[in-house]
Amino acid sequence: DRNGSDERARQFFRSTLERMQALPGVRAVGAVSAMPFISANIDIRSELEVVGRSSGPAGDRRGVYLTIATPGYFDAMSVRLREGRRLSDQDDERSAPVAVISEALRRREWPAGSPLGERLRLQWQGQPIEVEVVGVVSEIRHDSLSAAPRPEVFVPHAQVPFASMTYVLRGDVDPAGLIEAARHEVWAVDPLQTFYDTASVERLVAASLVRQRFSMMVMSTLGIIALLLCATGIYGIISFTTTQRTREIGVRMALGARPAAIQRMVMAEGARLIATGLAAGVAGAMAGSRLLRSLLFEVRPGDPLTFVTASTLLAVVGLVAVYLPARRATKIDPLVALRTD
Repeated sequence: DRNGSDERARQFFRSTLERMQALPGVRAVGAVSAMPFISANIDIRSELEVVGRSSGPAGDRRGVYLTIATPGYFDAMSVRLREGRRLSDQDDERSAPVAVISEALRRREWPAGSPLGERLRLQWQGQPIEVEVVGVVSEIRHDSLSAAPRPEVFVPHAQVPFASMTYVLRGDVDPAGLIEAARHEVWAVDPLQTFYDTASVERLVAASLVRQRFSMMVMSTLGIIALLLCATGIYGIISFTTTQRTREIGVRMALGARPAAIQRMVMAEGARLIATGLAAGVAGAMAGSRLLRSLLFEVRPGDPLTFVTASTLLAVVGLVAVYLPARRATKIDPLVALRTD
């Protein structure tokens, strides 16, 4: 009996969510069919038809993700409202079917207008359903932070009941204790209910970034090694060239050159070397930065701030490496230098 099964799903989630909302420290609680960053995500795909808009053949219709959610889901996940309203408790089986769409879908279908009041025709379990758009929420990334936000339609659980849902709680207490308390509230309603997995959102996000974290750790280590080699190399070159010019420096000082002038001369030559290296390095980095696109999140490969910061750091390290032999050059004794062959 499908109607009976739908009603049981409504009552079960309504009861468990009410009990969880009453837990100490809970600020928001909801449930959703497709929880971001979970490997066992239930992705429901559907064809999308905007009622009243001419559409091509069925094969040309654009698809969307159909996600079932309870009203508290958006608060629990801190999903911002962009336009209209969120789902509410009044959106039940007795009210008109409604939906909230993602910013990605609004940008795709209504790039220059508002979708509020538009009617969408979707497919649910082989049957067409028609809903009215009442709100737009910010984009939600599901698979990873680097994945493009997907076009998504959220429909209320009370109007489209579904048994496989993920609870989402946001509170001011320890996540481990909150998870355990939520388990007991579910078992209080149905002792035979099982859980596939439980985790904090922080752990889910961290798990999705394992590959990027490892890659960045390796690259950071290599970068630090390269920075040390750069400083050592500059120091070695300037020290060697300064030693080779000991006689010249002695002559300059014997003729009245001040130590500060000698230091500026050595540092100016080092600065020219550093500037040449930075110019070549920036050009090479801009050419190769596109290879790092998959490791970046909301940062362009040619991000100006990153290049300026890295260049400044390298310049400072290089100037420090130049300063030491330049300072040592001012200590040269002219008489000793003039005897040098």
